[in-house]
Amino acid sequence: PSAHEVFSIGDIYNGKLYGSGMKPGHIFTYDINNGKINDLGHLTRGKVQTYDILAYENKLFMSSYTGGYVDVFAMDANGLSASPKQVANLHHMAKQERLVQLTLGSDGNIYSPTIPIKGFLGGTLVQIDPKSLKTKVFQNIVQNQSFLSVTPIKETGELFLTSSVQGGSSAKPTEKEAVVVLWNPATEQVTYTGKPVKGASSYGKTVRGNNGLIYGSASDTIYVFDPINKKLTAKTTIEKSLNKRAKIVLSESLGKDGFVYGIDNQNGQLFCLAPSTNKITILAKDD
Repeated sequence: PSAHEVFSIGDIYNGKLYGSGMKPGHIFTYDINNGKINDLGHLTRGKVQTYDILAYENKLFMSSYTGGYVDVFAMDANGLSASPKQVANLHHMAKQERLVQLTLGSDGNIYSPTIPIKGFLGGTLVQIDPKSLKTKVFQNIVQNQSFLSVTPIKETGELFLTSSVQGGSSAKPTEKEAVVVLWNPATEQVTYTGKPVKGASSYGKTVRGNNGLIYGSASDTIYVFDPINKKLTAKTTIEKSLNKRAKIVLSESLGKDGFVYGIDNQNGQLFCLAPSTNKITILAKDD
């Protein structure tokens, strides 16, 4: 794609992987059968980058920046429709501009954690009914913190959210530590708040293992959380490489082998974690 860099990778639909470039935020597809890349150009209202692309039935939902937009595209035999529907403008609705993830909850709604506009603190959780496109914004779940990840807990109907003390660009944090929370959409109440990594200012993306446990990260540490019993079960770290402390980013999806995959983007390392042992194996390094 004619972009500064590949910014995000979304869902696969009809054998094509959808993603977004950055500056400009063109949408592209990668055909998993023949390896062909197709640049679809600007599709979303946010022109800089698209944060996430979620396939739902015969539709693709996209969240983009700037503007905090959500758009939905109907799919036909030829691919994306030429006329998307405008779902939400979070900049206007709630002073939010980065919808960093789109996830389907166990209640059938789509959820998105957000980061506010420049100079503001306090993210929200956005709820979208994918059929009616009705949108609801939940504010002040955690005061003065942005949200970076949402993982549904099917057994309880709750959502596991991770936060950051950072706000929009140029905003000065007022909180010292980030948190993870369990939140119940039915009651609109927080049922658990925790700080699995002492002193962490940000918790990144999470993934739920086949064993029912949640795997998340903060800096060089991976934590393991039991969402049913609401307790931390394990922590492990990646050793320093070249005297640089690791900075972990986990994949939102498990591998086909059930392993948790991630990168250390401080040291250019690809790794996997075996849920049965919590052992980390370095798979590749950037030389």
